[in-house]
Amino acid sequence: MSPKTRGPNKSERITLRLRPDQLTALQSLVDLGIVDSISSAVRESVRDYIKNKVPQAPTVKATTTNVEELGKLALEQLVQMQVAAALKKQRRELNQP
Repeated sequence: MSPKTRGPNKSERITLRLRPDQLTALQSLVDLGIVDSISSAVRESVRDYIKNKVPQAPTVKATTTNVEELGKLALEQLVQMQVAAALKKQRRELNQP
């Protein structure tokens, strides 16, 4: 991906795929005057997502402790996914004649 930058904040341009109903909902927010544009709604959503996922957002200053915590969470999620996949495989094998 080769991001393009513009404006004083040097924001990067990305491509985003949305379902038609999602795009319609965003356009409705613009039409109602709730947001200025679809882009601003997406930027606000990304800020909220980061704020909810990263302990120190929006400044995101990663400390050793935060990195270790995020690493532990990622490892736990990976193990959970692997266990779920193994159980699913085992169930399939048991159900086969």
